[in-house]
Amino acid sequence: MDYIGPRKHFVAWLRQQLIGPANPDSDMLVGMSPLDRYPMGVLFPIMPDGDGVDPAGETLQEDITEEDANGELASKQFAQPTRKRRYCPPSAVGFSCFVQGRPRLTIVVAGTRYERTGLRDSRGQFVRQEYNRIPLAETTLTWGDGVLSDALPSQPFGVDVRQQSYQDGTILTITLHNRQKVASSAWNQSQEVLKKSLFETRLTCFIEEGSLADYPRVDKSLLTEEEQELELQYRHKHIYAIGHGAAVNWVVEGNRPPRIETDFMPTVEVPQVTSDLADAEVGVLDMHFLATAPTGPLVAGLGRFVASYAKWVERQAVTGLKDDEVAPAHRIRSRMKTAVARMQQGVALLASDAVACEAFRLANQAMLNQMQQQDRIRKQASRREGYRWRPFQLAFLLVVLESTIRDDDDFREVLDLIWFPTGGGKTEAYLGLIVFLIAWRRLTCPNRGGGTVAVMRYTLRLLTSQQFVRATRIIFALELLRRQDPDRLGREPVSIGMWVGRASTPNTFQQAVDQIQGIRGAAPPPNGLVLEACPWCASSFDECNYQSSEAGFHFVCTNPACAFGGDGRTPLPCNVVDEALYAHPPSLLIGTIDKFARLAWESRAGRFFGRDSGNLPP
Repeated sequence: MDYIGPRKHFVAWLRQQLIGPANPDSDMLVGMSPLDRYPMGVLFPIMPDGDGVDPAGETLQEDITEEDANGELASKQFAQPTRKRRYCPPSAVGFSCFVQGRPRLTIVVAGTRYERTGLRDSRGQFVRQEYNRIPLAETTLTWGDGVLSDALPSQPFGVDVRQQSYQDGTILTITLHNRQKVASSAWNQSQEVLKKSLFETRLTCFIEEGSLADYPRVDKSLLTEEEQELELQYRHKHIYAIGHGAAVNWVVEGNRPPRIETDFMPTVEVPQVTSDLADAEVGVLDMHFLATAPTGPLVAGLGRFVASYAKWVERQAVTGLKDDEVAPAHRIRSRMKTAVARMQQGVALLASDAVACEAFRLANQAMLNQMQQQDRIRKQASRREGYRWRPFQLAFLLVVLESTIRDDDDFREVLDLIWFPTGGGKTEAYLGLIVFLIAWRRLTCPNRGGGTVAVMRYTLRLLTSQQFVRATRIIFALELLRRQDPDRLGREPVSIGMWVGRASTPNTFQQAVDQIQGIRGAAPPPNGLVLEACPWCASSFDECNYQSSEAGFHFVCTNPACAFGGDGRTPLPCNVVDEALYAHPPSLLIGTIDKFARLAWESRAGRFFGRDSGNLPP
């Protein structure tokens, strides 16, 4: 599949939307000021008085809606701040580079300006917003021996080159600036600001003479330990320039003069991360094997998996490094060895603790079942084998098993973070750990293992809703396993709840009733109830799938072929109404950070932490 061409087309389109022109086939912008339309690549006029503007001054006069202590929407009006915030919009952009020898440069600058145009009414006011795009002529300058060839007297922008001797070369700072002026007192006159603002600004520099070299790095002794380690890991990467007011890009190839240019929207391709394992270790990633293998073969397979990582760690040599790189290298290897030791500890736990091993098998079985169910929904062939963890996911589980269930573990207070590109499978790894913990608590604490076991917090409500829908599948899979063995896994359903503000979900049963009554006979279902289909069988919901009254709320599935459907009366093990969550705390609680900040004002939320129920806290 050719993805390179469409991706380049998308990046070019995005650059046009953010920097301009949004419509390359027209020099006219209609309906919106360019200052509002293009948030990037703009150089504003200079404020000669230097007072700046207060961008918060006017916005704070507006009504701001937020939740009150009861989760209700309240409107507040904030007074003007007594302390003025000084802000000077950027009027210059540039970069610095290092050239060995006697430098000579060719500098190319370009930009665009806009003018208000169109018909006026009898009072002289414009009938509608129309702006004419006027490209400025691309200008080429030369610089050498400290002299710039042209001062651009007829252009609204200027170029400045500064030099500083450093070792065997020169540090050069090239700047493009808007030299037009608007007083701070006149800044609210938007037409004056627009007229003197420069859009789509570009600054390009060719190194005609001299040798472009790596930009001088900071002395490593002045860096933090983390910065020293980053310098070590990326020591083979060249940094030819640093940007001022924007990112910077460069092209250094062949016999052509090196080119450096400003970039207001930098892009980079993130290579796909792959993990090659020997055939002997691939089988241990299989979820069916991990869910069904006897303890002996299971522990042996996991042991080989950890051993392969340990051998890789030993091959990471610290020889051939500079003196100031040895200590960072040893720190990195030390953490690798700690990870190996914790993985070995996790394998030893499964070998010695039968309950932990059973919980591990249940977690893998639940993950396998929900993946198979997803394939059935997509009408793909559901197979028993071939569903695998990615290596880092299984490694993460082994690292944290002991510290998750042992209060006295040495790493109990360590924050274990998965750092991996988007779409790499972080959430699956976290969910795998969560279902392991739910199963382990129910097996070890039949009288206190219910209630909320784990909490997931997100910053954005939309992301929270998406992750809630995603997590319901694994929770439903574990709930089906519980129903097969309620004597061991408890009579209380394994469930999931979403706890966010009223703007996204109802806080009370009455609010849920009002939402459902508002969509009688309408489609699609209300967004405030999050679920639009059964998380297990994907059957679409209508008003019959929301069972609500002033005393309760729950979802039901009416699909007779669904493991959670049939009679249309059995509640699904998930909820989004605050009052329902307080009454029956879910096994997994997903919410937004701002909602958790309300814990001090909402006494009922204490039930999530075992209050009044005798359950263990999350």
